[in-house]
Amino acid sequence: MTFRTASVYIWIIVLLGGVELALECRGHYRGWDAPLFRAAAISTKAVGEEKPARYGPTREFPFRSEIVSRERPADTSRLWVASASHAEDVRLSVEETFPGQAAHLLNRTSKRHWQVLNASRSGNLIATNTADLSRLGARWQPSVVVLYQMSIDIVDLSRQYLGATKPSGKPSRQGDESGEAVPESALRKAAAETTTYTTLKANVTPWIAGQRVLADDLGDAAEHDFERRIRNFLHAVRESGALAVLTTFATSHGKEEAGRLPLSVRQFMLRYNRYLSPEGWVRSVARFNGIVRHIASEEGVVLVDCEQAMTSEVRYFRDYVHFTPAGHKKVAELLSEKLRGVPLDTGHPYSELLPEGRAGKNR
Repeated sequence: MTFRTASVYIWIIVLLGGVELALECRGHYRGWDAPLFRAAAISTKAVGEEKPARYGPTREFPFRSEIVSRERPADTSRLWVASASHAEDVRLSVEETFPGQAAHLLNRTSKRHWQVLNASRSGNLIATNTADLSRLGARWQPSVVVLYQMSIDIVDLSRQYLGATKPSGKPSRQGDESGEAVPESALRKAAAETTTYTTLKANVTPWIAGQRVLADDLGDAAEHDFERRIRNFLHAVRESGALAVLTTFATSHGKEEAGRLPLSVRQFMLRYNRYLSPEGWVRSVARFNGIVRHIASEEGVVLVDCEQAMTSEVRYFRDYVHFTPAGHKKVAELLSEKLRGVPLDTGHPYSELLPEGRAGKNR
């Protein structure tokens, strides 16, 4: 390689480095997760004795909530929240998320003391929530387990049932259409972490997806798969000895608005889903919420109808599926209203919440 050729590569690297630094500064200023600033924060932590952490997650406490002891006191109820970025929401403090606010409201209005275990992580599928509960539930003894989950499973089901390959029956992993995990090289992983990559992906992917013929429906097989995922989760809750609470999924725009979605909402959908049209996504949410209601009625499970209370109320959402602080407050109010004032002297401490004659199915 000649010096002239090498200098071209060097200048390209310098240019990309400058672009990345500028985007990192812009992202950090706007409150986004910027890898360089994250690494700098880790490297500049004070050396020596550190104050005990008040909030997780930590190595010993794998929840984004106030740290509590492993043993649950006799007069205490524990609220386990199974979700993804909807409940984790690293943009807000632990106490501002709806799990944190729900515990606060319950402690103000309930006879029992409540603790929250926010087991939500960005990117979780219902299958991930189920596996986490099966793995950690016996150790952390939840009293009530709430599932707030849908949009990421819609993306996963779109990839499986509308993609080029047949579904494997397993949750698919990012970058692999077959459903099997693909080893990722360190270089590729580092590149995907950069702000340049994520910015290009966020702006180019919707344009590319918009040029394709997209499906307006996931189909019956995907709906049956979603139902199976919910029922598997309920089985894990029953195995843990806790009360299951299902929620419908709320969005900034409902099925009545499917044909007139704002550009920002359509771009958000196309950014994350290369197979399902925006109109199809809205319809899928509505149909899946119907499945959740049906399962709750059939299985005698407590239901919190977030869709009915919040969908199309744009003040509750910062994008199509993620909440503003007002949205987190509303979900917390809906949960605490459903769970407050439960009796303490029945076979199951929450049996009066269940539909008549259904208490035994949810134990």
